[in-house]
Amino acid sequence: MFTNTWNQWGVGGEYHEDSTQWLDERGVAAVAPAAVRPSATEKLKDHRPAVAILRRAIDARERVSMFEQKNPPTVG
Repeated sequence: MFTNTWNQWGVGGEYHEDSTQWLDERGVAAVAPAAVRPSATEKLKDHRPAVAILRRAIDARERVSMFEQKNPPTVG
């Protein structure tokens, strides 16, 4: 099993490539940061319009994720 330690944006943890699972510092499963996730567009190389749409969606999702990490929701 290949394990990659990740520490960008103050995020620590491990990404297990064979299971595509990200474990944070506490060992809790989470979504892997974009730089360590396999590219979702590699299979769509011949479908340029679909790739462009997919990349925009991924970028938007990452921006939301970054915002949520910096500004966790308050309860109550």
